[in-house]
Amino acid sequence: MNHTKVQSGAILQTDSSHSLGEKKRGIVGNITGAVTGAAGVFTGAAANAVGKIKGHQMNASMMPGIQANTHAHHQRTESASGIQFDFNRLSDETFNVEIQIRTALQKLPNEDSIQQLHLQLADIKDITSQELRKNVFKNYNEFVIISKEITKLEGDMIAVKSVLSELKEVRDNFGSFGQVANTVAVSTPLDNGMDDVDEDEIAKQLAKEEIEKELKRTRLGNLYREIDGLQKSLPENPSRYLEHDGSQLRLTEINPANYKQKDVVYIHVLSDFIVVALWKKNMMSGKNRLVPDKLFGINEIAFIDMKDSPEMNFAFKIMKGSELYMYKAETLQEKKSVISVIIKVTGDLLTLKKMELESKKSAISMIPSPSLVVAPIVEKENKKILKDNLSEADYRWLLELSDDLDVLIAHRDFDQAVLNVEKARQIMALCDNDTARLQFIRSSIEERITTLSEIVSIDLTSTSATKNQIQADIDRLQRLGLGDHARDIYLTTRSQVIRHRLRQLHFNGDIVAYMFDYCDIFFRLIKNTCDWFGGSFHDPSMASGFMKWIQIELDYFGKKFRKQIFGVDHEFHIIAECVITALDRCEELHSVGMNLTSTFENIINDDLMNAIEVHAVKCDKEIFHSVMKDNYNRLDLNTEIFDSANIKFDIEIPRLSESAIHFFTVLTSFGSDIGVLITFQLYNCIVKSLGAFFKTYIQTLNIQIDKELSVSQYLTILTDAVFIVEHIFKNTKHQLTERFDRPIPELIKEQLELKNMVLEYRKRGILQIKKRLIKVEYNFQKIDYSDNATILDTAMPTQDMQTLVTSLFVVLEETGIVLNGARFLQELILQILTHMDTTNECWQTSRGPRRFGFCGVQLFVLDMHYLLKAFESYVTEEANDLSNKLCERALRSYFAQNKTLSAPLKTGEFYEARVEAALAAYLPNRAVPK
Repeated sequence: MNHTKVQSGAILQTDSSHSLGEKKRGIVGNITGAVTGAAGVFTGAAANAVGKIKGHQMNASMMPGIQANTHAHHQRTESASGIQFDFNRLSDETFNVEIQIRTALQKLPNEDSIQQLHLQLADIKDITSQELRKNVFKNYNEFVIISKEITKLEGDMIAVKSVLSELKEVRDNFGSFGQVANTVAVSTPLDNGMDDVDEDEIAKQLAKEEIEKELKRTRLGNLYREIDGLQKSLPENPSRYLEHDGSQLRLTEINPANYKQKDVVYIHVLSDFIVVALWKKNMMSGKNRLVPDKLFGINEIAFIDMKDSPEMNFAFKIMKGSELYMYKAETLQEKKSVISVIIKVTGDLLTLKKMELESKKSAISMIPSPSLVVAPIVEKENKKILKDNLSEADYRWLLELSDDLDVLIAHRDFDQAVLNVEKARQIMALCDNDTARLQFIRSSIEERITTLSEIVSIDLTSTSATKNQIQADIDRLQRLGLGDHARDIYLTTRSQVIRHRLRQLHFNGDIVAYMFDYCDIFFRLIKNTCDWFGGSFHDPSMASGFMKWIQIELDYFGKKFRKQIFGVDHEFHIIAECVITALDRCEELHSVGMNLTSTFENIINDDLMNAIEVHAVKCDKEIFHSVMKDNYNRLDLNTEIFDSANIKFDIEIPRLSESAIHFFTVLTSFGSDIGVLITFQLYNCIVKSLGAFFKTYIQTLNIQIDKELSVSQYLTILTDAVFIVEHIFKNTKHQLTERFDRPIPELIKEQLELKNMVLEYRKRGILQIKKRLIKVEYNFQKIDYSDNATILDTAMPTQDMQTLVTSLFVVLEETGIVLNGARFLQELILQILTHMDTTNECWQTSRGPRRFGFCGVQLFVLDMHYLLKAFESYVTEEANDLSNKLCERALRSYFAQNKTLSAPLKTGEFYEARVEAALAAYLPNRAVPK
C-alpha cells in the first residue's frame, strides 16, 4: 500500500507541475501579446495585452528543461537591449503582468528591443508547450498502470473481506456450540408462547408461499427449455426456483479494462444462482440458440454498484474470486430492477443461513444431560441418518483427487487424468446414498472435469492436429461423457479446415484446372473426415449429427460450384468436364461408405438442365445455319468421323453433304458432353434436345428442296434426309435406350413424324428431278418428230433420248441403297412418261395438233424402245403400258396427218436391232443393275 501511495503522490506532483506549466504558458502568452502590440503601436499597447493569472505556485525545480533552454535567450535579450528580463519571476505567486510590461517598456530604448523581447517570449512559450505535452504523456501512462493496480487491489480487498466474513461466521458457530455444551439446563422451545399464534394465519401464509414457489419452479422449467445446454451446466434441483426472468431485459457485457462493449446478454436470477445467457449461432443447423455464458453462485460473488460517470452509466460489477465482470443496462430503471432482485436473493440466502444456524443451536440445546432422561419430542422414530459405504482409503483418495487432477492437467497428462475421473465415478456409483461429503467431492471433481474438457477441446480445435491427436482428444472427451460436445467441436473444426484450404487456392485463368483442384481438396477432406469420424465415434446415435454436417458442407460446396460454373457463361464442354470431375470425386467416397452422388446431382440439377437447354439452343442454331449455307455437293467419304465416334451402321455409309457431316459432328459432340451426365432427372431435357436437332435439320431441308438445283443436289438432299432419319436417328435412339435402360417412346413418335416428312420430300424430289430432266435433257415438247424422210436402216435413238438415258443411269448410281435406287428409278421413269402423256403442250401447238412425219414417228417409237430396253429391269407394268400408249398416240397422229402415204413402217425386229446397236454403241461398259 505504501508503494501505491508513493505512486499516487507522484501523480499528484506531476499534475501540479502540469498546472504550473499551464500557468507559465498563459503568462508567456499574455506577455507575448502585450509585446506584440507594443511593437506595432509602441505606446498604450501594454494596457490592451493584460492577462489575468490565478493558479498555483510555480516550482522552479520542476522545470529544469525550460530554464536550461531559455538561458541562451536571456543572454540574447540582455546583449541586444542592455536590459535583462528575469523569466524565473514568472513562477512567482505575486507576479503581475501589467506591472512587468509597463516596467519593461519604460526600460526598452527602441522598437528593435521590443521586437527582440517579443521573439524571446515566443520561444519560451513554444518550449513550455513541449514540456507540458511530455508531462501529459508521462502522467497518462502512470495513470493507466496505477488504475489497473487499484482495480486489482479492489478485487483482492473484496476477496479478503469475504474470507474474513466466513472465518467470523465459523468462529461464532464454534462459540455458540461451546456455550450450549456448557449449559446444564434443558429447555423446550415448544413452550415459548405458541399459544398466542394464530395457526390458521400461519397455514395460509405458508400455503401462499408454497404456491408462489411452485409458480417460480414452473417458470424455471420453462427457462431450462429455452436455454440450450443449461441442464448440463446447472442440473435441476427441487428446491431451486426462478426469482427473476431476464429474457425481456437486454444487458450489455462490458470489458472492465477499456469499457468496450462485448455481447448482449440476459441475466436470470435463481434462488441460488445467477445465469448469464446469450444468443449464439449453431454451426450445425445454422440457427441461433440461447446458451448459458456464465454461472455465478449467489454465495460465491460480490456485487458492486457503479456510480454513473461520463464514460459509463447504468453499470454494475459482479466479482467472483479474482475475476471481475461488468454489465450495463439501457436505463436506470432496468439497472435498479436487476440490483433489487440480486439484493433480495442475497438477503434471503443470508436469512436462510441464519435460520439453519439457529436450528443447529436449538438442536444442540435440546440434547439431554446424561443425568436426565427426557423423551425426545423432535425426532421421529423412523428417521434415519444417511450414510455412504465409502471405505476410508477410497474417501481419502477421493479427497486428494482434486489436487491430483490439477497437477495432471497442469502437466498435460490428460490420459491419466481421464483414468482417475473414470475410477472416481466408478467408486461413487457404488455408494448407496448421496451424502453431503459425497456431494462435495462430486462437485469438486466436476469442476476439474470442466477444466480438463475445456483444455482438451482447445486442442481438438487445432487445425494442424494429426489424425492420432484428434482421435485421442475425441476419446478423452467421450470417456468424460462429452461425446456430443466432442462431435460438434470436431466437425466445426473440420469445416474451418475445409474453408481455409479452399480459400488458399489461386485462380490462374483455367477454370477446369481450378475446379479440379477445388473438388479434389473438398472431397479429400470430406473423405478424411468420414474416415476419422468412423474410427473415433462408435455410437450409432452420433451418425445423425454427422450426416447433417455432411449435408451442410455439400450445400456449401454446391453453392460455390454453381457460382463458379453456372454463374458465368462457359462453354458447355467446360461445364460438363467440371461436373464430371465433381461426380468422380463423389464416387471416391464410396470407399468410406458415403454416397453423395445423388445428393450433389439434386443440388445442381436445375442449373445443369438450364445449361443443357442453352447449349441445345446453340447447337440447334448451328445446325440450321449449316443447312442453309450448304451447296449440297457430295463430299468424299471420310469414315474417320464415324469411326472416332465408335458408331456402326447397318449399311455402307453413303457420300453425304457438308451439312449432314456437320450435323453428325454436332450430335456426337453433344452426346459426348452429356453422356456421363445422363440421369433420369435429365431424361426429358436430353430427349427433347436430341429430338429438336433432328427436327431442325429435316424441317430446314423443306426450304432447300424447293429451290432450283441440279439433279445431283436433289439426290444429295434426299440421301442426307433418309440417312439421318433412318440410320443416325435409329442409332441415337438405341444408345439412349441402353443408357436409360428403358424404351424411349418420345423418340419413336418423333421418328415416325420425321419419316413421313422424308417420304414427302422424296416425292417432291422426284418431281423436281423429273422437271430438271425434261427441261434440260429430254424436252419432249420441243423435239422435232415431223421429218417425213425415209428412216435409215442404221438409225439411232435421238440425242435427247441418249442424254436422258445417261442421266437416269447417273440417278440410279447416286441413289444407291439409301434411297432404294430401283424403286426411285421406277417412280422417276413413270413420272417422266406420265408428264409426256398428260401435258397438253406435248400434243397440241398453237397451229393445231403436233405433227409427226414418216421418219419422225419411227424415231419416237425407237426412243421409247430404247428407254424401255435400257431400264428393262426397272420398268413397271404401268410404265410399259404408258409407253405403248404414247407410241400408239404418236402413230395415230401420224396416220391422221398423212392419209395419202402408203410406205410401210418398220417392224419390231428393226427396233430391237437398232436398240441393241445403240446400247452397244452408247453404253458399252455400263452394266444395268438387276
